[in-house]
Amino acid sequence: MKEYKPIRYFVENNLTTLGSKQLMRNASKAFIAGDNSVIKSLTKNNKIQYEILIDEIERIGARKRKPKESKKPVKIIKEFESKTSRNYITVVTINFKDSSDVVFYDDLVLKFFEYSKKDDMYYSIEIDDDGYTHVHFASTGDINSTYNYLNQIINIELKLNQKIAISKNGEKSFAPVEISPMRDHQCFLDYISKESFIIYLNVVTQKWA
Repeated sequence: MKEYKPIRYFVENNLTTLGSKQLMRNASKAFIAGDNSVIKSLTKNNKIQYEILIDEIERIGARKRKPKESKKPVKIIKEFESKTSRNYITVVTINFKDSSDVVFYDDLVLKFFEYSKKDDMYYSIEIDDDGYTHVHFASTGDINSTYNYLNQIINIELKLNQKIAISKNGEKSFAPVEISPMRDHQCFLDYISKESFIIYLNVVTQKWA
């Protein structure tokens, strides 16, 4: 019989080297990917929690480090500018500074796109100087709706408990999720289309019913 235990069980019994937040992120990514070694259940207080199959804790609870030598372009769509609407008004940067990878950020951005139902958006998944994967994206949605969608996905659905900062005056908040108005489209376009450190650059378009 398969036996699942909540995240606190593995942390409190030293069955993982990860903290509870990082293990929760790993579990949420596995759950989103359809991995049946992670399930959702209710606590005694009727709050949703993740439970992990005991036999799979070594895999789900593994600490993954990014090699420094991976800072090379993997996939770049160089002609992406011609596919964009140029009506972007909001810029977002998400960097959890953990083991979140390209697949995680790609799924996160596409889920946001699905929620917002805008005509198109573009995004760049990169690796920073410390080796952490992160994403920049631009949307035609306003700042408030962007905040609401991201909070729904990140903190309510994935339960990652991440600060989402709104920077209207251009100041850097250094929060894991930062939302700001688009100030100069061409400068931002040049910035995220730079070849160094980019591992994935894409534009998504969709006609909604």
